[in-house]
Amino acid sequence: GNPRAPVRPGARRAFNRRRRRRPRRPTLPRKDGLFELGPRSQVQIAGVAVALTLVEGDALDVGDAYPPFDVVAANAFADLVRPEILADALARACRPGGCCYLPIVHAGATRLTGPSLDVAGLDDGEACAAYGLALVEVQGQHVDVDRLVEVVGRRGLSVAARGASDWVVSLGRAAPAADAAFGAFVCDFLGLGVPPRFFGTSNAAAAVDWARRLQAARTEPKARAVVASNVDLLLAVEAEAGEPATRKERSHRRGDSLAQYLDSLEAEAAGPPGTGA
Repeated sequence: GNPRAPVRPGARRAFNRRRRRRPRRPTLPRKDGLFELGPRSQVQIAGVAVALTLVEGDALDVGDAYPPFDVVAANAFADLVRPEILADALARACRPGGCCYLPIVHAGATRLTGPSLDVAGLDDGEACAAYGLALVEVQGQHVDVDRLVEVVGRRGLSVAARGASDWVVSLGRAAPAADAAFGAFVCDFLGLGVPPRFFGTSNAAAAVDWARRLQAARTEPKARAVVASNVDLLLAVEAEAGEPATRKERSHRRGDSLAQYLDSLEAEAAGPPGTGA
């Protein structure tokens, strides 16, 4: 058809009526547009069919209107949130018996590997240590992973698995394209964090020179790398008293799980049995 052709009178109204008759897919209630509900899908886990729904949003803003989730997976950087606030948010967002995955939690150490930058008066280790202090004292990051584990433990979350997940960003002319792009940001972070730590000291000029030499290292033939120490944490939420972590049947309490909640919304949308739409 011709997009400029006139529309038959009444055709658009009939089309809109047909659209209104279509049953709408139930969605989670929204609060300030935070949560987006992805399509439900069937996946196989250890030979068992599981209905999976993806919800995206900010766990710090989960209120009582939302059901607890079976799995909570952070995007990254749990070290940017005070451990007590994070622990409370995870305990609210995840159901008893569920689990939470916190990837690349910064563990506080950054180091430069490869040939030294050869800056007189300031070695690479001292500069990187100063950057670590800047993260804590200036940016307010929480890089003590052991303390995070202790705090979440008081809220009923235990560590099911813990492993190193370091960032290794190559610098130099031969660095991969992805590392070269990300390395520019990493060098900016270090360049902004290190020199101010030495202002007012005899090493102030050396710190500025170190930041310049680090930027130059991105295009030099020598191979170096910036390594940021990170940790991945998998947390298990304590099951309710008298309730096993895994069970064949769930209770019919609204909010017992995300799947239970969605099923109840679908039932409400369908209306009483036999009524039809």
